[in-house]
Amino acid sequence: MARLYLAGDTDDLEAALRVEWLTPRAMQVDPAKDTKALIDQINAGLVSRRQAVASFGWNIDELDRERAQDRRREADLKLTGEEDESDA
Repeated sequence: MARLYLAGDTDDLEAALRVEWLTPRAMQVDPAKDTKALIDQINAGLVSRRQAVASFGWNIDELDRERAQDRRREADLKLTGEEDESDA
């Protein structure tokens, strides 16, 4: 956004200055424990779900759209989530 503003391609200086940087997550030693800890932090109000998703380098809007598409596809295919994973 800053480049667009400086190049004169946008008049929205506020958007150019509105930047949030979250450092990348450290490598996971025990993903199950790390995931539970992150869920606990969200539930305790220490981080937002948006911050948690961003810490993985993902965009929450894209993630939520994909999850909704997955749910619709599973419903259309009448998948229950209880299928044997070896069938996948």
